[in-house]
Amino acid sequence: MKALIICSVDALCDVSALERDAFNRACAVNGMPALLTSQDHARIVAQMTMLELLNDLPGSTGQRQSLIESYLEILNDMIWGVSIRARNSILSTLLDPEAYMRPTAFVAEYPTLTTNLIRSAALLTNATKLGHLTALSDPINVPGCTASLATAAASLNVAHHDVDVLVAHQRDFDAARSLGMQPRFVEDLRPVAKLKGRRHDPDAPMPAAAIVDSVPCSQPVPATA
Repeated sequence: MKALIICSVDALCDVSALERDAFNRACAVNGMPALLTSQDHARIVAQMTMLELLNDLPGSTGQRQSLIESYLEILNDMIWGVSIRARNSILSTLLDPEAYMRPTAFVAEYPTLTTNLIRSAALLTNATKLGHLTALSDPINVPGCTASLATAAASLNVAHHDVDVLVAHQRDFDAARSLGMQPRFVEDLRPVAKLKGRRHDPDAPMPAAAIVDSVPCSQPVPATA
């Protein structure tokens, strides 16, 4: 049975508007005259994550670190004030009882948000475990999707060719394909009309999801001369 990796929070839900607003507000806080439009954001995230974009901006390491810290703080504050729902197609895939025994991992640039979405999803069924969480250990040294996917596969102890990867962006599709994994866009999934194994008693206690463990994904240390 193949393993499954959900690649980035964008495959779980659409946070593009929040990312764009947090970026613009973080730049303003740090005195940078930047304005990211919806068109700019769509073009950029097709190629890189927002954290990779922030790390590529001009300036000193300290300036970029301050900008990233502002971005994450603003984004986290915004997330608590809005209603975010996981994609129905992802819920259908995750919560199929026949897939409970399939090894699953989540690649997360926003670990807290991803964890909360996974827990919310598990409350819909009898699921108590939905997989491993592979998270960035340092948002300043972003390892990139390829390294994160490799770490996630290693945490599942499966060969790359036995891994299905659900993605939202072409960048993640290409990264998974380069590793010999089997990528698929979430928009190509069909949500089922009724989730198998769903509890029918609304008063029955619902167990919270337990992510098996959190696997840090860090930037490889470059060799020194």
